[in-house]
Amino acid sequence: MTDWPVKTLGEVALVGAGNSAPQDKELFKGGMHRFVRTSDVGQVRVGRLGKSADLLNDAGAEGLREFRAGVTLMPKSGASTFLNHRVQLTKPCFVSSHLAVVDPNPKVMDDTFIFYFLQTVRSQDLIQDQSYPSLNLPAISGIKVLVPPLEEQKRIVALLDAATARVTELTACYEQARTHANNLFASALRDALAPSDSWPVKRL
Repeated sequence: MTDWPVKTLGEVALVGAGNSAPQDKELFKGGMHRFVRTSDVGQVRVGRLGKSADLLNDAGAEGLREFRAGVTLMPKSGASTFLNHRVQLTKPCFVSSHLAVVDPNPKVMDDTFIFYFLQTVRSQDLIQDQSYPSLNLPAISGIKVLVPPLEEQKRIVALLDAATARVTELTACYEQARTHANNLFASALRDALAPSDSWPVKRL
């Protein structure tokens, strides 16, 4: 057991939502400002995100809040809420209102520690009506968080980063081996079924 304090997420981070998506297509023409939607998060599922399919131009971004790199995003409405996707921004982005944004207080919480911690939280446990998948911000703010000292958080993050890198490496090796095995099988199948001079030929 540790004597680390337990606090609510709302006590150690700003918990909010993104912006309503502009509806005028003209606001996306020639865009250069990343606008992250739940579909972008779904492409990553769990991990880091620094790009988006949609880009706002200056007029489209006017009046919207841009979120800094390091914050964690999680779906808060729609079917994707059940999928427990969690991403951490690697670049400043504008964010859809269908996503909750968790921005830790740097004096007490490490950004990436919160990103990893939120992967242990099941959104299903926070949804009041399972037939209507939606998370409200008070429910997210009320999540209980163990708060180690910052140096301990950074040590834990370093261990998890190393483990994540190793898993990524092993997954890539597995995919390469599977592709190679599939190619070998396809080649062997073609060779086995190719016409041979030794095969008898019958006229129809």
